[in-house]
Amino acid sequence: MGFPVDNRSPVHETAREWQKLQLAALGFVGLCGVLGGDGAGAQRPLWLEKASGVCAVAGLVLAVVAVTIVATVAFPLGARSAAASAPLRRLRVGIGVTFLAVGLTALASLSTWWPDLHGGETGNVHRLAVATDSGSVCGTLLSSRSGTLDLQVDGGIVRVPLKRVLSVEPVIAC
Repeated sequence: MGFPVDNRSPVHETAREWQKLQLAALGFVGLCGVLGGDGAGAQRPLWLEKASGVCAVAGLVLAVVAVTIVATVAFPLGARSAAASAPLRRLRVGIGVTFLAVGLTALASLSTWWPDLHGGETGNVHRLAVATDSGSVCGTLLSSRSGTLDLQVDGGIVRVPLKRVLSVEPVIAC
């Protein structure tokens, strides 16, 4: 036997307002994730990319679950529950799941701000153009030992004595 549903109770009104907040918060965190992603994902460790993906998918799934739970309180379709506290309990669970979803989504978004340990946007700060008294060479710096620079040039290693170096400049490309 169905009872008329009172859609004007304080719990239902609160649930409707929470739905607005849910959508606004999740939209904002999603926007931050889109704006924070600068294409530097290649610089992130693989484990971080995988963890970020798991957090993003879990956050999305939990967001859908949270919105659904709160929607069942805000806009009940069937008869009232025998327990008057059931809608309030579902609303509390929905709010908790919302916070968990926002946290996971924010965590996934924060992973795009992993520091670039290679310096610069291209990661080529270790390329050097070295001019000596007998010519110049450009390559990736491998090491700097006592009195020499070791550069990788076209698959080979070139050792340049420091006493012959006239100038050293960091370059983006050789």
